[in-house]
Amino acid sequence: MPTLSSAAPRNSYAARSTIPALVAMVLISCFAFAVIVLHFLRTDYNPLQRFISEYAVGPYNFVMRLAFFCLSAGSLALVVALYTGILGSARSYAALILILTWSICVFIAGIFPTDLVGSAETSSGSIHDKASLIGFVSIVLASFFLLRFRRDEKWRKHYRSSLLLSVIIMLAFLAFMASIIMQSTMIGLVQRLFIMLVLSWLVITARRIQTTNIS
Repeated sequence: MPTLSSAAPRNSYAARSTIPALVAMVLISCFAFAVIVLHFLRTDYNPLQRFISEYAVGPYNFVMRLAFFCLSAGSLALVVALYTGILGSARSYAALILILTWSICVFIAGIFPTDLVGSAETSSGSIHDKASLIGFVSIVLASFFLLRFRRDEKWRKHYRSSLLLSVIIMLAFLAFMASIIMQSTMIGLVQRLFIMLVLSWLVITARRIQTTNIS
């Protein structure tokens, strides 16, 4: 049974983490919603073969770019929520830095549109591709480093499910990279699966910050 002295820091962390965790869930969900809407607005793009970021080129490009900024801001809010929502002994600074790196890379991807598949490479597209790769690697690694939270008794119950999701995300990322190398005709589908898993991990993590600290 926790003492009053140990309960006080816990309650303080919970109070400071609730709002940024909620902001993270809302903004990250906005990204997912915007991408779904774009599938209906841009029927000229085959989602099985086109990257999500290609929606930032052509009609309704502002929707995709705004979605990038929402995801970036939501990821930044998650960093704040994790920092304030997990006790220092269980907090992974490596994971926080990696998620922050992911957030910055997503922001850069929103500023610099990608090149359409089959078109000539531009400086904007090159920057976008490099930022995307760094961001993807960062978020995959972050999902593993964050598992340090198992040192916190109240977070320990989430360890196995989190580890499983991290492994699935890593496998999806490797499949995505393989599809790029092999120039698969299903590259768009594989990327969407990977992104869906990453978004799920981000939202689940934010939600756990709320439920774990409240309980």
